[in-house]
Amino acid sequence: MRNTFIHIRKQFLSSLYLVSLCCVVLVGCTGGLEDLNENPNGLDKISPGQQFTTIQLHYAGTAHEVWRGNLIYASTIVKHTSSRYSEGQGFRMLHTYNDAQWDVNYRSLIKNIEDLLFNLNKDNSEGKNDNLIAATRVMRVLSYQRLTDMYGNIPYSEAGKGFHDRLFLPKYDTQEFIYKDMIKELSEASKQFKEGQKTFESQDLIYKGDISKWRRLTNSVKLRLGMRLTKIDNELAAKTVADALSEGVFEGEGDNAIVNHVLSGGAWSVHENSFGSVINRLAGGDAWSYLSDFMVKNLKRNKDIRLFYWGEVVNESYEHITLENYAPFALQSEKGEAWKDVAIVGMPSSDLSDGLRGKYFLKDDKGNLTLQNYDYRVTQSNEKLTSNFNNSYFRVNQHCVGSRVAPTGVMTFDEVQLLKTEAKLRGMVAAQGAEEDFVSGLQAAFEKLKDYPNQEIVNKDIQKAGLSGSDYVSDYLNRKRTQWGQSTLQERLEMVGEEKWKAFFPNGIEAFAEWRRSGFPKELNEQEKATRTLNIYAEGDLETVVDTKAVEAHRGGDTNYQRIRRLVYPSSELSINRDNVQQAITEMGGDKLITRVWWDKEK
Repeated sequence: MRNTFIHIRKQFLSSLYLVSLCCVVLVGCTGGLEDLNENPNGLDKISPGQQFTTIQLHYAGTAHEVWRGNLIYASTIVKHTSSRYSEGQGFRMLHTYNDAQWDVNYRSLIKNIEDLLFNLNKDNSEGKNDNLIAATRVMRVLSYQRLTDMYGNIPYSEAGKGFHDRLFLPKYDTQEFIYKDMIKELSEASKQFKEGQKTFESQDLIYKGDISKWRRLTNSVKLRLGMRLTKIDNELAAKTVADALSEGVFEGEGDNAIVNHVLSGGAWSVHENSFGSVINRLAGGDAWSYLSDFMVKNLKRNKDIRLFYWGEVVNESYEHITLENYAPFALQSEKGEAWKDVAIVGMPSSDLSDGLRGKYFLKDDKGNLTLQNYDYRVTQSNEKLTSNFNNSYFRVNQHCVGSRVAPTGVMTFDEVQLLKTEAKLRGMVAAQGAEEDFVSGLQAAFEKLKDYPNQEIVNKDIQKAGLSGSDYVSDYLNRKRTQWGQSTLQERLEMVGEEKWKAFFPNGIEAFAEWRRSGFPKELNEQEKATRTLNIYAEGDLETVVDTKAVEAHRGGDTNYQRIRRLVYPSSELSINRDNVQQAITEMGGDKLITRVWWDKEK
């Protein structure tokens, strides 16, 4: 990959955290700040570059909302992962987790963005700040897009303006208005970038002031927004997509928009990868986050090498175990099949934080049944190791995708190529080159893996599994080419949707939006089953299935078994900004986990 890691001095990053806290205090947005009487002159001393760095780091996220909004909710809803924190996969609402993305983003990220734009525009004589303003506008769109996709109608035009405009109780704009305005903002920002003028330089963590790359990111985000509208407004979607492609989107992996991280400031800072802080149990305990059964089976069926980058087997002390002498892509036994000693097992998606561990029953000579929660693993010496809850399922890899210094993807080339492929299949633009874009997108998804740290651990796992990473990538691409050639239009759309779902990992929030919009993977459209069937074996004989038995798997949550389609409005807003919230609820048609946002409704 051609992405260049940005090395930032620990002392400088630590100062940025203080800047962030300063901005959070000084720049008001919603209720609770009416009594602020601090002298605003201190704002003039904050460097725009430092504030822009803070914005990018806060967009990457803090451990608080990354754990709750992404891992507990979005990621488990779309079956990227499963967890003992079962609110998302159990279709239940808990404000403590539901509100996190909203609360943290509006209290820090949005406030900093609106404040920076206010000050840059105030002092933009002869357009000297045009590049700074344009880049901030793009970060603004990315931030509001994530929020409106998760919640629907939200404060937008009046958000983050408590300090400068004294708007403490912002109105809620409709998602239709927000999306159309964000598209306008991106169109204007793309034209506002000017070569040779002042940039944020090294304080721009994503591109270090490279205006050409910023312009391509702007148009790529516009492509994403255009495709998001295919269910509700195909005419606007097609126009937006065509405009984005004509203006120039990502051209290769070197355009990837990523935020790199360093170990500085602790797990609750924004300097290290907050997803990694959570996975490494440094943000308040064990996240109990595992690759889902659905994800693991998909990776195995496709002989997908990403299995090793995304998951790992650990011992009771959370230490990595490199397995050997096993079949890495072997699948678990299904109903009525003989038991298989499978080393890599995904966690079922259930609302039962403990009961879902059952894998099979043993029947003794008196006919008594005992539920077996754990199976066995193969150790380095090929001896049996009794599982515990830590390693009974395939944990999110704490050294690779879940490392504290893994990069955070903002938008990457693989997404762009797959969005282009879908647009061509849908007839929104000329269809020529759809297959090439598809394969290019898959290739780029694998190329991203090279950005992860601790490659030696993954390479050893792959080697001990008797695999060659490069060969399996080539084989994967060749199989997908063959499948493409044998598929109908609808089957190709399904292929694209499934690959996007995987390519977004570990960004469950974006995968959550794409599933609602595209309907893929199609298995997510199915209602969760109340029970699942386990095999019964006689003691001492795991080869012969003597019977089966149904066990409880899901109780329907708050949605009567329907998959969550949005998060509800935070409790703080319902108490502080009630009138505006009630207006939004009326316009949305409700405030439930299954209430659909504007672009999720069929026209």
